[in-house]
This record gives sequence, structure tokens and C-alpha cells, in this order.
Amino acid sequence: MVKSPELQLTIPAQQPHLGRFLAGRLSGVNQQQLDTLFYQGRVLLNGETVPAEVPVQAGDQVRILQRDRRILPEKLSVEVVYEDADCLVVNKPADMAVHPGLGTYGGTLLNWLAWYAAESAGADAAASWLPQAVVHRLDKATSGLLVLAKNKVANQQLQQQMAAGSTERKYVARVWGCPTPENGSIDLPMGRDPAQPQLLRVDDTGSFGKAALTHYQLLEKQGDTSLLALFPQTGRTHQLRIHLHHIGHGIVGDLRYVQAVQPASFVPARLSLHAASIGFVHPTQGHKCHFESDLPSDL
Repeated sequence: MVKSPELQLTIPAQQPHLGRFLAGRLSGVNQQQLDTLFYQGRVLLNGETVPAEVPVQAGDQVRILQRDRRILPEKLSVEVVYEDADCLVVNKPADMAVHPGLGTYGGTLLNWLAWYAAESAGADAAASWLPQAVVHRLDKATSGLLVLAKNKVANQQLQQQMAAGSTERKYVARVWGCPTPENGSIDLPMGRDPAQPQLLRVDDTGSFGKAALTHYQLLEKQGDTSLLALFPQTGRTHQLRIHLHHIGHGIVGDLRYVQAVQPASFVPARLSLHAASIGFVHPTQGHKCHFESDLPSDL
């Protein structure tokens, strides 16, 4: 597969090692993805492939390589909930990334969309839909409803609604324990930890986080867990997972924000988080749209 330069950096001063210097400096790249870059030999120091632990000096040149960004069509199992000339609403299965990224080069929702567009509307449609398809994202491990745009106008209109917070979104999650009060809000800023840029967390200091607000309602209690309806008013990365973990009621099956109260022997089948409904104003026709997805049987 063809490789091309993605990013070039000059080391400003001596650093203990290259991995530490790069942590948090690559937009959209977390620590796991950075480790993948080193593992795949896509980090070059002065033209040579190096491990993360190599020390670096002022003036050293770092080059990050990317893979071919073509999105190849793949026939995958994705339910189409709604479709018209401007948008698609799909029910994304768990364990499917929205788009290719570091360490994920196939099996994504956009790989499916490339196939679906070509099958339903032809090769020209596939080429025109993909550049503006992504309006919002769900974590790879999260299942549920997601809207895709078919053209630039639809993309812009839907993204404006997302940014304004006017999109109605409901998630359902199984969490450890039961929050007190049983219905309430989590209003805690969150962001990237300045001391550990690869980590996202609640900002207790008020010095680096952005506003993040999540409303929740108890649906049922079941043993050591509860089923909650979640209504995010902001769209921060991992907002629901971090908010719930911070208040001591992390999502069952979350392997990143692991709750201390869960049994040591617990082996989760998946992240217990599902995007259960979405509502928005149609991007060109102006009427309100609302779609719902039943809770999957494995939750």
C-alpha cells in the first residue's frame, strides 16, 4: 500500500524520548494509536524507523507516515433505518468504527457506505457521498443510530444542528450500581489532561476542560447494575463514559474507564452503550425527523 508523508516536525529541544514528545501533539491520535504508529514503523526520526524510547535532540526531524486513504467498498451488515436524497440514518453495530483510522483500515461504516452507495446509486454516487458523509460519530464499541449526509448542504446543516445542541439524542447504558439521585444531571467540564495529553478526564480544577452536560434517568435496577437513559447536551469525546465513571457508575464493559466496583472476574461481552434515538430537522425539507432503535439483545 502506498505511503505518503502526513506530518513533519522538528524537535525544539532535547527530550527524554520520542514517544513522550509526541504524546498529545498529534491531533486526533490517542496513546494507543501512537503506539500503533511506532509498531507499524510509521514514525521516522531523521529518516530512520525508530522505537518510541529513542532519545531525541534539538533539531531532529520527525516524520509521520500515513497509509493510502482510499476507502474500499465492503459488504458489511448495517441496517438502513431511513434514506432520502439528502441523508441516511443507519443502525451501527457494536465493534464497528465509523471511519478508517490508525490501526483500522477496513470493516468501518464508511467502507460499508462505499459499497452501499455503489450498489444502490452507482460508482459516481459512492465518490460524491463519502467526502461529506460523516456528520457525527459513535465510538467503535457503541451501537445505535447515526445520521450520514449525502451532500455538502446536508452535511453543513446537520453539523450546525449538532454544534448548536438542537439535535435530540438519547442513549441507553447499563452502569455499575445506581446513581443518587436516580434522575439528575452531570455538569462537569472535561478535556485532555495537560500533564498526560493522551488521557481525557473530568477537569476538577476548572483550568483546561470544556463545558460538558449529561442528563440521566433511571430505567431499571438489576442486581449490581442499573439501566439508564442518557441525554447528552454537549458532544465531547467519550463524554458519557467519562461522566459516568467520574460519579462512580461507569458503563458495564468499558475497558478504558474501568470502574473499581465491578467484579474482578468480570469479562464483558461489549461496551453496554447504545444510541437509542435521534431527532433533527431535515437539512433541506425543514420538517422534524425522529428515529428510534430497540435495545440490542446483548444489552
